[in-house]
Amino acid sequence: MSIHRSLSSSSDESSASSASSASSSSSSSSVKLSSSSSLIEEDNSPIFDVSVSVNGKQQANKKPGQQITDDEEDDDDEDEDFVMSEVVRAKLSFHEDEEEESSCTLGEPPSLQPPQPPPAQQEAETTPPQQQYTTLTALKCHALYKIQEKIRSGGFGDVYKGVRKIDHAPIAIKIIRKDKINSWTLNNENVYIPMEIDLMYRVSECPGCIKILDYIERHDRYMIVMERPDKVIDLWDFINNRGPLNEQLAKVFLKKIIMTVLEMKANGVIHRDIKDENILVDLNTLELKLIDFGAGTHYTNEYLTDFQGTRVYSPPEWILYNRYSGDEATVWSLGVLLYNMIYGDIPFENDEEIVNCKLDFNKFKKMQTINNSGRQNNQTSNYYNSTANRCTCCSTLSSSSCCCSDVNDLIKSCLNFDPNKRIQLDNILEHAWFNDLRTN
Repeated sequence: MSIHRSLSSSSDESSASSASSASSSSSSSSVKLSSSSSLIEEDNSPIFDVSVSVNGKQQANKKPGQQITDDEEDDDDEDEDFVMSEVVRAKLSFHEDEEEESSCTLGEPPSLQPPQPPPAQQEAETTPPQQQYTTLTALKCHALYKIQEKIRSGGFGDVYKGVRKIDHAPIAIKIIRKDKINSWTLNNENVYIPMEIDLMYRVSECPGCIKILDYIERHDRYMIVMERPDKVIDLWDFINNRGPLNEQLAKVFLKKIIMTVLEMKANGVIHRDIKDENILVDLNTLELKLIDFGAGTHYTNEYLTDFQGTRVYSPPEWILYNRYSGDEATVWSLGVLLYNMIYGDIPFENDEEIVNCKLDFNKFKKMQTINNSGRQNNQTSNYYNSTANRCTCCSTLSSSSCCCSDVNDLIKSCLNFDPNKRIQLDNILEHAWFNDLRTN
């Protein structure tokens, strides 16, 4: 049996019964613990080692367009309450039948093979289904994974650093409350699961997407277990630390992202939240991984009438008419991302600017960035002042304010107000800006 097809938790009646007879069940529980020592290692550490030290930004250094809900602090408190409640829940539910105990074997690591995706024509549900679900008990979850500090927080859930105990593989665990899941779908066994989980299994073989390893359903939330690459930062931090990218690196990055987007499309997935925060950069190899599929959906040629991504990356047709084509909205977000890589900032800050669609190719003049200590960012300054980066025909930066540059032409082609006149997703890599990559 695979790990994510887990055992059923004890019913409320069983928990109440065991609580009322705690004195008699404590001895039997100790016997069962000793008989199950091969299944669950003895560990005096708490169920989850969560010393929450948020690895985020201070308010003065907040990422543009970052999704933070109004009750984020309350959610953090609830997550910590959830972690502590698992200890109590484990004690009440551990006296499960011997047959159920023996069916959860840990001899092999969780299977990485994804299940078959649900039928493409299956419509997504927007409300959580009312049905029974399977779940791992807290002690069995503890036997599989060790959860450590929080490394990421956002509108669709919190991500924790962790380790898979069987082989000590580094993992990331995303915890999503059920009342915050906006889209559900049926899997191949006609069981409702969050759309995000289904999409991740569909793209699990795409090298440019973060890989899902397992998922666990709890009574009020899902835990998504993912690979955790070593020495990575998101693209927002990469740009913030190093300044705007030179054209060659931006070109390589955008090509990788577009190839990943096209591969996802072939697997029936549209991400709908492509931005610098959702792209991990491997600092050793400069390979990229697309993460956070919480805003995604199944690919369709029909117009979409809901949008859960980042507002400043949304196209003007969504702002004005609340509808958009998946490919055309993806091209728009890629244009915003390219502008961000070249100029170090997004082109539009609000709905009015998105609808006006006026691109400022002189924005580099405003970006002589000052860090918190009051010193100029020398790396960014050197880039702007270097004569090697200047256009020969107009003496301006070839990758910034020169209106004749190929990169600015591609940005304008992606950020055309009229979606019918935007460059097509399948044709972006044919643009003249990529000519040198095709010849090398």
